[in-house]
Amino acid sequence: MVSLLEVGFFPKWHAVLAYWLSASPNYDEVTRWYLGWKGAMPAAVLDTERVRAQFTAALDVMNTAVDGGGGGLGVG
Repeated sequence: MVSLLEVGFFPKWHAVLAYWLSASPNYDEVTRWYLGWKGAMPAAVLDTERVRAQFTAALDVMNTAVDGGGGGLGVG
C-alpha cells in the first residue's frame, strides 16, 4: 500500500499543495487540509517512515510558504 501511495497519490497531493500555496491561500484551510489527509491515513500506514517523510516534506513546503521556513504553521 505504501508503494501505491508513493506512486499514485503523493505526487498528485504534493502538486495540489504546491499549486494551492502559490495562489495566496488561506493558511488555516491549508492546515485543515493537511491535517485531514494525515488523519485519514490508517495508523499502520502513517507509522511507516516513507509515509511520514511525505507528510514531513509537505509540512516543510507549507512552512516555507508561510515565512521562509522560520516559524511555520505549527502543525505536525
